[in-house]
Amino acid sequence: PDRFMMVLEYVTMSRDIDEEELEEILKEQGVKTMPSLAEKWLEQGIQQGIQQGMQEGIQKGILEGMIRDAQEMVIEVVEERFGGSVEGLASKIEAIRDRDVLKSLLKSAVKAKAFEEFEEALEKALES
Repeated sequence: PDRFMMVLEYVTMSRDIDEEELEEILKEQGVKTMPSLAEKWLEQGIQQGIQQGMQEGIQKGILEGMIRDAQEMVIEVVEERFGGSVEGLASKIEAIRDRDVLKSLLKSAVKAKAFEEFEEALEKALES
């Protein structure tokens, strides 16, 4: 049975034959394996869909975690360098979702000589 299924799969993939034609040929030959072949293809499609969805979910989760970490680093550096909690800072930084922009802001937070200098960099980042 497994060899037969492999042959059917090969035939449908390598030739211009659709499911209806294949089903008709099988009926003529008295073979009733088409439902199991269709079920197998459906199961393969479902498994591929699940795997792809899981992979995309994992990648999205990793990216979200990296963005959140970058936001937290910027906030921590600014608070450490310029003292205490800076009003409204966290919500502005958390509005930025671009990792490269956050990386640039982190550099600005480290290099800025005064809070106002960092604030200018933050406003520019929010505009872009």
